[in-house]
Amino acid sequence: MAWDEWEHLKADAATRSSRMRLNRYPAGCRSAAAQKELCASWSEYVRNVRERCKSSGGLLKSSGHDLSKTDESLKAELDAIKAECTDTPAVGGRPKGK
Repeated sequence: MAWDEWEHLKADAATRSSRMRLNRYPAGCRSAAAQKELCASWSEYVRNVRERCKSSGGLLKSSGHDLSKTDESLKAELDAIKAECTDTPAVGGRPKGK
């Protein structure tokens, strides 16, 4: 075996072993972990939006079919839902002391 070939084999072995160290995660693992965290966050968000749509949808459907409700009673029901399902504040765009 030639000396250059031996050096090449040693370099390849060193590269493979550094990828297999347990204290270092390859980029794919970090990406998968971030995607898992993002998926959990979005799943919770979608679940909350679905609940808001259910509560609003029922009220809007009943008010569309039953026009006997006064504007005040409908507003009171919408305000109750709004208080129960407050949205998260928007990120950025807030005026500073104006």
